Amino acid sequence: MILSGGMVYSAGKFVRADIEITDGKITAIDADIKGEGIDMCNYVIVPGIHNTHMHASSVLIRGAPCTGDLDEWVRSLLWRFEKTLSTKEAYYGSLYSMCQMAKAGITYFEDMHFHEQEVLRACTDVGMRASLSEAIMDMQEWDIPLATVKTSIDLARSAKNFPLVSVKMGIVSIRMASPQLIDECAHAVRENQGLFKGYHIHLNEVAQDKIYALQTYGKSPAAAFDDFGIIGPGATLAHCVHVSGQELDLIAKRGAMISHCLGSNLRLRSGIAPVNEMLDRGISVSMGIDSPAINDGFDIMSDARFVGLFHGLEPSKVASMVFGTNGLCVGDNADMVMLQKSSFFPYKGLEALLAFGCNSGAVVHVVIDGKFVVWDKKITTVNEEKIEKKALSMAENVWSRLELL
Repeated sequence: MILSGGMVYSAGKFVRADIEITDGKITAIDADIKGEGIDMCNYVIVPGIHNTHMHASSVLIRGAPCTGDLDEWVRSLLWRFEKTLSTKEAYYGSLYSMCQMAKAGITYFEDMHFHEQEVLRACTDVGMRASLSEAIMDMQEWDIPLATVKTSIDLARSAKNFPLVSVKMGIVSIRMASPQLIDECAHAVRENQGLFKGYHIHLNEVAQDKIYALQTYGKSPAAAFDDFGIIGPGATLAHCVHVSGQELDLIAKRGAMISHCLGSNLRLRSGIAPVNEMLDRGISVSMGIDSPAINDGFDIMSDARFVGLFHGLEPSKVASMVFGTNGLCVGDNADMVMLQKSSFFPYKGLEALLAFGCNSGAVVHVVIDGKFVVWDKKITTVNEEKIEKKALSMAENVWSRLELL
């Protein structure tokens, strides 16, 4: 497949070029690739957006009351929802979220929740690239955990059959998992070499995490996790609102990635993450939606715009959090987004417009693994109208049993 004449974001610059795609990979980016192509002259073509922290099926409680801080919301609503979540609800809630993500230009997401086998099934139906993690904890308020080390291993083995999906070992947080359980998770990763791509954890989302870690381990949450061998390449550290300089130094040294979740941090009054300090240390910082129930949307470009404005970031740093540092390159997975050119008028200072002037409304087409998953703002791989009806019916049942508004 050849995409012809688009304004391509490549090697940190915008160039008018054709893109050749073969077997799901970008095989050429050149000014004049021979062969019949799809006309892209009205689009700016950028890498697919990565959403690096998500609880996809919780979209079913989007719009529910959200007062107080994280702990109050979790105990008054989220755990009641999760405890009674069915596999079918997890499937259709995740399926609905994936359709919304794809239409917002998201081609890859990292999900941590329950019934992740159903999320895996939804990924294959939509054709979405993902990293999935079971939400492992043993300090919840119900007796039988919905996710365990065994279900994580089973999930990772299942995902081996699906090239677009990988699995990380998920540990909910330093407060929600006992030392014994964290050690069991780390042991499982070591004993199953190649099965897991790393870890996915909530780190220092709220100040209580630091207090608990000091009382339990005599050190910070990052240092405690590091003692188990968890902070390293392939680790996704969600939130990191209340991290110290020493913790950031450790994260930078270990090569872990931070997922900045602006919407949920603000909605739950968790605080403001020190983004400048993260970037100054060379830490890879990406953007996460977190729960669509408390982010209220799927527009990572808009979230990143506000991060950039609040922290006074250069356009290149904002763009890197959303689209990566290099743009589209030969050899990359063919995951890309076509943004309508009119969003970039008057076509000057394109990097600044990409960072501060775009939102999900600019997304027209989306390619994942070399296939158009979104064409002309419509999902091509599944019946979105049917999915919405199914998900809406399930959401109404959820709201009824939780006695919400």
